[in-house]
Amino acid sequence: QRPANLLSVAVLGRGGLRAASYNQVPEEHFSDLTESYPALLDPSAEPVLLPVSLRPQGAGVMVYTFRILLPMRSYDDTALRGVVVLDVSELFLYSQYRTFLTTAGTMAVVDEAGTVISSADKTAIGQSCGVSISDGMGTIDQYYHRSRDKADLQFSCLTDHDCYPDWISQSEWELMRTTARLMNEDDALTCLLSFEWTPNEFRYDFGHKNVYYRDDNGDIFRSGDQGGITPTNLYASLKNNRAMCIPHHPAADWGMVSAATDWDFHDDSVERLAEIFSRHAPYEDDESRSKFTKNIKKMPHHSVQEALSRGYRMGFTAGSDSHQMEHGVEGGIVAAFTPTHDREGIWDAMYARHTYGTTGARILVSLKIDGHMMGSELTRPVGKAVDIDISVLGTSNVKVDLLRNNQVLKTWEPGSDCLDVSLTDTGVNATDWYYVRITQPDEHMAWSSPIWIDRA
Repeated sequence: QRPANLLSVAVLGRGGLRAASYNQVPEEHFSDLTESYPALLDPSAEPVLLPVSLRPQGAGVMVYTFRILLPMRSYDDTALRGVVVLDVSELFLYSQYRTFLTTAGTMAVVDEAGTVISSADKTAIGQSCGVSISDGMGTIDQYYHRSRDKADLQFSCLTDHDCYPDWISQSEWELMRTTARLMNEDDALTCLLSFEWTPNEFRYDFGHKNVYYRDDNGDIFRSGDQGGITPTNLYASLKNNRAMCIPHHPAADWGMVSAATDWDFHDDSVERLAEIFSRHAPYEDDESRSKFTKNIKKMPHHSVQEALSRGYRMGFTAGSDSHQMEHGVEGGIVAAFTPTHDREGIWDAMYARHTYGTTGARILVSLKIDGHMMGSELTRPVGKAVDIDISVLGTSNVKVDLLRNNQVLKTWEPGSDCLDVSLTDTGVNATDWYYVRITQPDEHMAWSSPIWIDRA
């Protein structure tokens, strides 16, 4: 018996096609290809992408027709029942869509013979925060194994607390460093050396920050050490260690103690992203809630929008803050646009703010202004319109909001799981920032990093 819902659009992730959209597939598209494609009946086999045609549509738009052969399992996931044959045509591809369809998460535009004629950055899906040996379950290597083998992530960051419930010792830090290096594998699972700076558990309510190193050589700057005792000290230390930090659950209020970010401290050279969603709560604004979180109390005026309104140029990330090895399965995930699937590529993409966060659904999002991707800063003459291109592929029907300066500028509800739209805008202020927010009927959401336009 065939399931009611089959894949309608798919995206290639680590090792093969990964689901990006679930819709009804007509009965005629379902067939048993046991004799023609016997390899596809092996549960470990990869689905097949068959290019059919490619033709230009003008203005940089191409129409890409392809066929996906996808192994299908029964509901109990114990037996392969056949192969979904899906013909996808009239899919309009702008340049930003070239992050969606090749082996490491990249789209390749191909000719009818299947030859790749152009490609662009990969989309790597990862986990930005989680703990094990400090106050979580499991061991360091188990954390990374789960990231790779269970959650199917392309990168993972273990951010054990520096001082909760006890101070991380130097030997524990060296174990974190060594395990991250041993588990790191280019084009498979990228493991960034990282930790969570937790000053409120020591003395000061500056808020938590996750720290990320570009290589293996970073020192740990605990919130009780001189190099990490204040945000200003921490920023200075990170600049000398090829590292950056991200405000973690920025509006979190534990009740007896605050874990909210003190936005009076900020350094744009090392604090490049802010966490817009985790298992604790959504942090875009003061009011929002999510069924995918604990919806803990939020401290007013500590949201991500508050940071943006202060003029801070911060992109977005999302994470699970896994404590029970639930990373990549529950809580948020972050996507990074990177030319290479390795430590340098992932770190550089995060530093450049070429990222977006979701509530856990593998929604695909692209925002470009004048051809520049999310996270960019552009300068344009006063009164000159900019070209805004938005592409979204959801896991259900999508509602897409374009926000300018934290206010909704325009909303689209296409009645489907995808949206491709272009528009122009002249802006209203000396500096305007734009980002995209996606909402689905199942309450899953995604947020692109902003793009800033300075008028001169």
